[in-house]
Amino acid sequence: MPKASLYTTTNSAFSATNSLQGQLMQANLLCQDRLEATARQYRLRQDRQQASTPTKTTTKQPSSVQIAASFRDPQWKHVRSRSDIRVFRHAQRNNGVSTMMATGLLHGSLHDVMDGLYAESSKELRVLHTLLSDRILDSAMLFVDEVRSQAETYRFAGVQWMVIKAPNTIGLCKDRDFCCYKQTGVFTDEHGNDVGFLVLQSMESVDQCALTSKMDANGYIRGHISIACQFRPLKDDLVEVFMHGDVDAKGKLPSRLAEAAFAETFLSIANAFESGEAKKLSLLLSSPVEQRVPGGVHAAILAKKLNDRCDLCTATATFWNPHDYCRGCYHRVCRRCRVDKPIFCAHYHRSHAATQRRRPCTETFCLECVCSVVDSSIQMNAKLMRQQQKRREHSQRSLRRERTGTASTEGSLFNVSSSASSYTETPEKSEQAPPAPTQCPDFSAAKGAQDRLNPQAYRWVHKQYQ
Repeated sequence: MPKASLYTTTNSAFSATNSLQGQLMQANLLCQDRLEATARQYRLRQDRQQASTPTKTTTKQPSSVQIAASFRDPQWKHVRSRSDIRVFRHAQRNNGVSTMMATGLLHGSLHDVMDGLYAESSKELRVLHTLLSDRILDSAMLFVDEVRSQAETYRFAGVQWMVIKAPNTIGLCKDRDFCCYKQTGVFTDEHGNDVGFLVLQSMESVDQCALTSKMDANGYIRGHISIACQFRPLKDDLVEVFMHGDVDAKGKLPSRLAEAAFAETFLSIANAFESGEAKKLSLLLSSPVEQRVPGGVHAAILAKKLNDRCDLCTATATFWNPHDYCRGCYHRVCRRCRVDKPIFCAHYHRSHAATQRRRPCTETFCLECVCSVVDSSIQMNAKLMRQQQKRREHSQRSLRRERTGTASTEGSLFNVSSSASSYTETPEKSEQAPPAPTQCPDFSAAKGAQDRLNPQAYRWVHKQYQ
């Protein structure tokens, strides 16, 4: 290669690198401005909510969550609601740019929510968007600027590309793609509380770099997005979410349809906890079988003769209630003791089929495994406690049946007072369980006393202990 050509190639690559670094620095500053503007908007909304609440000394003051649920601001128009999250738009639009806001509650911990939103590769980003919403058709991680560390567990910064499905207009509208700078992390507010954040800032001039050259010919319309989302932990495993920013779908798409499409995408933030739960369940699957399966259980499931009772509630397997294996512990559980949960299958699970690209992979887990990896699953813990209570009640009924059968058999039929008295339930020995009557304690003596007993009673006892 001539020196002039080599110099030109090196100079163009150096200028492109400098251009990309400059764009990243500019996007970082815009993200900081958007995050501060969202924090100011949150404080302003909190002040308006407190001012709109009547002060009464005789009644109990409502909580901030109750105030937010009953507060109505005339400047904001309601667009969509789902899963305790409501999306609003500002009453005034500015040349096609819509200012939108979302507020609500997420069920889970801040750790689960932030872990569910973290992705640092294209595979993880695609699986994350599959778990969040089916309106995100495709995505890719173009450039990674910062990743997590031990000091900052959820810190990430990079350039991502994603495609959002257009509203259902029978093919009249094209899908919108976005090339934006993404930041996630946790900071401490003025009250000393941890607050998680997620910022998406469009990079306008990034088309000139080589990162998105392969995505220019797909027929998408490049949109603009600048939003910030904050997560504040509350009591009872709840996280308050507040989102604020500007969106512009570009093109000739009507503002109402564009706002509805963006609102559906914003509502998918409610699935962030499920994404974090899927990551924990996937870690359970990736661990060796010997670490999560008790001794002998893995070999027992390969046997032809299987146990017909559930390992959690001891329910008998029937045609209407078949048993299945838990992928976490390989125990047989009934339909009430198992759940189908999505997993984060970016690395070690089977890939999606061509017709099921937007559906997350699911596996079967028992309630005990789900509660062991998910700390804040209140409903799962309550359901597990109910099933374990059924198992204890079944064990108590079986124990009473064994005690009654042993006492009546040894006392009334065979008249063996010495052995029958040891199995009689007394207040001093009520906690001690009697041995299981797998064989008649004095069956040879019973055969000698056959002539003195009722033949029907003898045949019944003989049948019970065969």
